Amino acid sequence: MLFQDGNATDGFFPNAMPSSLSRMPDLVLRWDRGFQWGSMSVRGVTQELRVDNGAGAKAQARGWGAGSSALLKTFNNDYLVLAVTYGDGIGRYLNYIEGAVYDTANQDILMERAVAVIAGYQYKPSDVLRFNFVYGMTRNFDNRYTDFIRTIGFDSGRFGINRQVQQAHVGFIYNPFKSVDVGVEAIWAFRKTLAGEAGDDFRTNLSFKYYIN
Repeated sequence: MLFQDGNATDGFFPNAMPSSLSRMPDLVLRWDRGFQWGSMSVRGVTQELRVDNGAGAKAQARGWGAGSSALLKTFNNDYLVLAVTYGDGIGRYLNYIEGAVYDTANQDILMERAVAVIAGYQYKPSDVLRFNFVYGMTRNFDNRYTDFIRTIGFDSGRFGINRQVQQAHVGFIYNPFKSVDVGVEAIWAFRKTLAGEAGDDFRTNLSFKYYIN
């Protein structure tokens, strides 16, 4: 959660809360089932958001989220994976999402509303070689949270709140021996802030893994 320090005269400095003040544990409900064609999962989560700094900042809210995923068998050892997650105030359950901010003037916790999707495919032409293709996207929606972020000027720049983040991965893993994996991966990434600033990035990764049995 972000915490707003300062006031309209001194300026606003949104900082991350140093620790969680939640009194109740997160509650997660999940249902999983396998089928001949693959498997499916449906889940929900709710968490308490609380602020109490001992100096008058005190508020409470409850974030929630829901998600579903499926694995679909295609040909031979290949499969397709699809997943979607949606919620309010579930920042730590989604990458690149802050989750919530404390509005000092109104003593209120404002929650970020966001959706995330993932699609991935594994192509395995042989026992020693497999290819992976993965795309992921996270996007937030306009609400009281985004309105407030804009008023305090935290909608742009390096640490500004994101409107959208995308990533695409293409890679292969070669298994020349039972205990050795060699991998190469190309990654494209895109980021857009609430203010509309956008940029992308491209990089490659090399990996070598030895399994000790």
